[in-house]
Parts: sequence; structure tokens; C-alpha cells
Amino acid sequence: MRDLLELRDEIDQIDSQIVDLYERRMAISEEVAEYKIAVGKKVFDKQREVSKLETLSRKGTTPFLKHGIRELFEQIMSMSRKRQYQLLTEHGQTEKPDFKEVDHLNYKNAKNRISGNRRRVFPACAE
Repeated sequence: MRDLLELRDEIDQIDSQIVDLYERRMAISEEVAEYKIAVGKKVFDKQREVSKLETLSRKGTTPFLKHGIRELFEQIMSMSRKRQYQLLTEHGQTEKPDFKEVDHLNYKNAKNRISGNRRRVFPACAE
């Protein structure tokens, strides 16, 4: 069995490598943002992220590691998007939301929905 200090030292070295790789990834992400700004492409690409997460999680060798890889990259991608949105704002741009703004809602056909669990009530939704 290896010594605890030796194991922790090895983890510290790996952590430093992860930090270096994260910084490299974020620098490239900034270049991606500059490209998207130049061509008017949206920051969030759901299909790309879903595909990427599936590909990366399959690289795990156990269900636990597959799940952990997915969570890790969800967080990394979230930070990347945050930085890209920052850059977009710094360039004086904002993305238009994917929904239509309305002045009022017609509640004529709105109904409250209650799930099978009577304690949990969902907001009103129109049909």
C-alpha cells in the first residue's frame, strides 16, 4: 500500500494538470465566442452539448464514472457559456430569447394541474 502523502502528492499533480487544461479550454472557448459574435451564431447549441455529453460519458469505464464525467462536463460547458455570454455583452450584444414577448396572456382556457401527489401543485397552464 502506498503512503497517503505520496497519493495526495500525485492527486495534487493531476489537479494542477486539470487546472492547466481548463484554462486552455476556456481560452479556446473565448475564440469560439469571438467566432460566434462575428457570424451571429447563438452561444447555446443544445444539440452540440447533448451529443458531446453523450460521447464523453461513454468514455467512463463504470456507471459511476460515466455519471461523474457527465456532471463534470455539464459544469465545464456551463462555465464556457457564461464566459461566452460575458464576451457577447462586452461587445455590446445580447441574444434575443427563443420566446415571443406578449403584452398579456389569455387565461380563458387556463387550468390548474395537480399531480398524483396532492401536495405538489403545478402552475396554471393553458391548453
